[in-house]
Amino acid sequence: VAKLASTDPVWADRQAAALRAYQRAVSWDSQQPMYWVELARFALVSGSSDEAVAAARRAVRASDGDPFMLEVLGSAALDGYYRSRDVGLLDTARQTFERLVRLDGRNASFRLGLGAALAAGGELERGLGELRTGTELAPQRGDGWRKRAVVEDALLLCADASASWERAVGLGEDRPPSGGAR
Repeated sequence: VAKLASTDPVWADRQAAALRAYQRAVSWDSQQPMYWVELARFALVSGSSDEAVAAARRAVRASDGDPFMLEVLGSAALDGYYRSRDVGLLDTARQTFERLVRLDGRNASFRLGLGAALAAGGELERGLGELRTGTELAPQRGDGWRKRAVVEDALLLCADASASWERAVGLGEDRPPSGGAR
């Protein structure tokens, strides 16, 4: 059982029991993509990006490329990149989000994921374009405005970054804009 993030012993016990249940479930039916998604989520919470990406890839295969499963893969790979700076994970994230945007260019989550991946890879202007589109499609998403503020700041667009950060805070985002467009 992976190390779980919670320090509350009751909650940690519940998480561990749920994790064991999903591990049993995939051993019974490895073609059920949602079981793999849940294992990917547990791995992300525990800080194991490699396990999360592997489980998300299994979910994508089991679902024949369902967009939701692809989004889990892209998010897991991007999280893994932020933790390890493994450029292979960044490539996986970028390629996955590019595929998703081709499938549905009006999906704000896909645009925000692609923007974050592009920015993490140093393509700040292109990343900002995707983040702008994402925040236009879903102006209520504080995380989108936070990501946008980070990239605007990196591009020295100080007034824009300040306005985006104020928008993010107004929507409940309270993490400071640092460390990349996570």
